[in-house]
Amino acid sequence: MVKFCTYLSVMVLPLAACGPGPDQPDNIPLVGKWEDSSEMTGVDITGMPADIDDIPEIQPLVKKFKTKTEFCGEPLFRDKGEFQEQLDRVNSGKCELTEVANDGSSASASGKCTGFAGSGFQGSADFSAQASIGEDSVTMESEIAVQVSDDETGEGESVTIYATRKMTRIGDC
Repeated sequence: MVKFCTYLSVMVLPLAACGPGPDQPDNIPLVGKWEDSSEMTGVDITGMPADIDDIPEIQPLVKKFKTKTEFCGEPLFRDKGEFQEQLDRVNSGKCELTEVANDGSSASASGKCTGFAGSGFQGSADFSAQASIGEDSVTMESEIAVQVSDDETGEGESVTIYATRKMTRIGDC
């Protein structure tokens, strides 16, 4: 578990915010003042649910996922090219999107990261996110499944992280 927690750098954030300006009519969320929060909601270790509070090694990751900000603008779902660019900046080209879809009221993204290596281990990750989109709220559920193996013993572990990101319109700018 320690090796997993020291290396996870995949963060599924296919949502972006467009600055204040005229509302984009093709985009369901309205321009306004928004609260944007995210948190880790669960973890499975080798397929078994675990209590996040009982895993000291994962607490830095819990803190990394827990955010709360406000912005004036309009939430937008990144297109595949923009999202891939973001992944490349964060993960040095080790992640590839396999799907990005947006029908206006819902959106999804998925992909795979390979070639992670650290001190004595290597790994990969599969990630997916599904979002429901409304005029005054956007909710995105994400899942990141990481598999790591020890270089010397070949022993591995798998950890799946679940996270929620919620954007709520709280007024006008």
